[in-house]
Amino acid sequence: MADRPCSVGDLIVIDDSMGFVEDIGMRTTKLRLVEGTLVAMPNEQLASKKLENLSRARQIRRKGEIQIPLDTHPDKLQRAVEIVREKLADHEAMDPARPPRVYLEDLTPPAYRIVFRYYYHQQQSGDDPTALLVQIYWRYKAFNDRFNFEILRAFEAEDISLVLVGREEDWRSNGEDSTNQSDEA
Repeated sequence: MADRPCSVGDLIVIDDSMGFVEDIGMRTTKLRLVEGTLVAMPNEQLASKKLENLSRARQIRRKGEIQIPLDTHPDKLQRAVEIVREKLADHEAMDPARPPRVYLEDLTPPAYRIVFRYYYHQQQSGDDPTALLVQIYWRYKAFNDRFNFEILRAFEAEDISLVLVGREEDWRSNGEDSTNQSDEA
């Protein structure tokens, strides 16, 4: 690989796998997954995938979006943005220099798009920096899990619907026509 996004010893995430780079050869790169398995990945394949090098990162960034149906009242839409902001305010690993950002991105079909971005930052100190990186990564994943469920519960409590990606219905429609059209001709 001419452009080296990683070096031997780096902790990387590629697809859904996380591991340490053990060897970079002419044709393959060997990763020791955190589960202990050794995986040889062709460099050509490695170069074509999204690779996160956690060893070189000071924090982990997450950018996501939440889609809200277009027939949502503006007050509920505004409340949805506020809920996301509240859930990210002063989160457990927030870097004050990089506060979370939440905003209404689009007002166009197929849905209103609320975009959020936050950084998960933790000081790295200790005897084993590689083990610490793994711990930080899994704490980040656990935080994402809690954040996602808190959003779902808060939206449910406020009767705010979500759009299912690739569908024309919201997540609670139960197959009913959400436009409330009558069967009268």
